[in-house]
Amino acid sequence: MNKLIIKKALLLLLHVFNTALTIYLALLTKDLLDSLNEKKVTIFFEIALISIFIIFLVIIAQTILIKLKNNIIYDEMEYLRIQTMNAVMSKRERYLSEGEHSEYFSFFTNALEIYEKSFLKVKLNLIGSSIMFFAAFFTIVSFDILFLPLILISIISIIIIPMLVSKKIQELSDNNIKKFEDVINKTREYLDTFYITKVYGITDVIIKKYSITIKESMKSKKIFEDKLGLSNAVIAFLNMCISMSIYILGGYLVIKGKLTIGSLIAVGQLLANLFSPLMEIVFAYNEISSTKGIRKTITDTLSNKIEENNVKVNNLLNMKVILESLSYDENDILRNVILKIKKGEKYAIVGGNGCGKSSIAKIISGIAINFKGNILINDENINFSDLQKQNIIYCSKHNQLYNESVEENLRMVERNFGKNINSDVLIKDIDIKQNIDTLSEGEKQKVILYRTINSNYDIKIYDEPESALDVETKKYIFDEILKDNNATNIVITHKIDDNLSKFSRIIYIYNKECLIFNSYDEFISWKNFQI
Repeated sequence: MNKLIIKKALLLLLHVFNTALTIYLALLTKDLLDSLNEKKVTIFFEIALISIFIIFLVIIAQTILIKLKNNIIYDEMEYLRIQTMNAVMSKRERYLSEGEHSEYFSFFTNALEIYEKSFLKVKLNLIGSSIMFFAAFFTIVSFDILFLPLILISIISIIIIPMLVSKKIQELSDNNIKKFEDVINKTREYLDTFYITKVYGITDVIIKKYSITIKESMKSKKIFEDKLGLSNAVIAFLNMCISMSIYILGGYLVIKGKLTIGSLIAVGQLLANLFSPLMEIVFAYNEISSTKGIRKTITDTLSNKIEENNVKVNNLLNMKVILESLSYDENDILRNVILKIKKGEKYAIVGGNGCGKSSIAKIISGIAINFKGNILINDENINFSDLQKQNIIYCSKHNQLYNESVEENLRMVERNFGKNINSDVLIKDIDIKQNIDTLSEGEKQKVILYRTINSNYDIKIYDEPESALDVETKKYIFDEILKDNNATNIVITHKIDDNLSKFSRIIYIYNKECLIFNSYDEFISWKNFQI
């Protein structure tokens, strides 16, 4: 960031230098025309040569300014993108809801682009525009004080109009951004559900819904841009009227002998250096105002960053889960559940589809939130936010893998491993140099299971680890999980077979309640009795 500050200081100096050259060029124009009018040939050619040299310097200065501004923008956006992603990744929560996912996706793909275009670039241009405006203002007034009232009237007129419409423009801008976010979300939704759309033959229905979203977005964009364009057009009209008034006043002063022709032409040149920056300042005000919401989001995102080394993580000896109820779509799935999970024990949670076994696993791991009850760790009550930072991992076939090679996927999390990556039986038939996208679903699941089994976590929860695996691999998985004595292992399954005999406790979900058995034989006896 120190280098960025130096670059900004250099940018300021270059703007001052470029402005000085531009103003000096206008004054040279005055002297050039006056010498021509007075037929002073030698002076005319001297000033002409100097003017050519100054123009050359202006071109060089502006070229450097453009490169330096781009460099500053690239540096700032690189820093901002990294820091905002770091801030999001540093959240205590380990899970993003669908709403949060969409919000962050839109922020990184859309909002930051708008911030760069409509705030950062505009802000840097504003520096040069402001310096040029004030330099041209004082130079024009120095020719004759009579120019001052007209210039002040023009400035006031051009500033008041944006102030009157800025609130409306801000509202239209916010609505435009929201409608565009709707387009992004709908586009992703319809691409994610492509298979269902084709299978059920509802392409026409989806296109109709998508068309409504697109039309609303484009209508919002058109209204916003029309309003902004109208505001800018009114300002441009006032600019032309006042410029003409100044020319008329200048002509009058020439007639009265208070101003030379050269001075009048110089004033005309300086007017361009006055009103063009003023227009840019006013337009910048509108654009910067339109990014207020985005800038607040950036500030809030960065201020919410939590350093991981400041997060307290308990040494998990045991956990107690007390559920008054667990619901889905306002329907109770489970009620009056009390689970005691002891360190080093092996638990199997068994039940049919939709009975709530995966939901219990997600509650323990800090993912599910639709429950009433308490969670205790080492006999201490813990809130849901603190639960999410505990040394617990939830493993399912839906766990994410990065779009990298198998080896890189494992290397990135290797610091959480209890051993180095090796040719484990689980991944022995997988070329670890392959990209994840080239693997079958079963191979991906093996990578996910390998990653979890070898990780250093106090509690490991496996949700249906045997699905999509062959019998031999399934047996190996259960053996590896049960050999892990350094962690509390919980396996979710709907299959009732001899593998359950290897677990310390069997938790069976039956009639919206959790029944706990101390052995497989006890569980089978109870189940046979029910039959």
